[in-house]
Amino acid sequence: MNRWQIIRIVLALCGIFAAGIVTGRFTAPTGARARDPQDNSRGGPVVVQTNDGLAVNSAQIIRYYSRTLNLTPAQRAEIIPVIRRGMVKIQATRPGMAERLECIRALNAEMRPLLTPAQQKTLDEVAGAAEMQWIGRHPEKEAE
Repeated sequence: MNRWQIIRIVLALCGIFAAGIVTGRFTAPTGARARDPQDNSRGGPVVVQTNDGLAVNSAQIIRYYSRTLNLTPAQRAEIIPVIRRGMVKIQATRPGMAERLECIRALNAEMRPLLTPAQQKTLDEVAGAAEMQWIGRHPEKEAE
């Protein structure tokens, strides 16, 4: 290889690199993130690590409560910010610690007044089973 071939290769690589930067700059998404369809918020869902090493996000929790409690659109609109605030508090605690369980109880208590009596009963059942699992007791195994 002579000197001019090396210079041409280096210039071609620089041109390709520069084209990639320019293309990326003009095709990258803007700073404002799209609204999450499940929790209707900017910035994406709040993600919390579980004791099992799994990740649960606010959109999943909203879907679960919407389905389990049969929420109306008005209730759902009121509960979404409550869940997001609660998930932020839960996110600040470590998995498996008593503080996290207290944050979960506080979240359920804050949601309770927004529900009908039948939905409150369902929430109590779901929360009770989740707390039993949280502390290591599995009611379905104890019944056997």
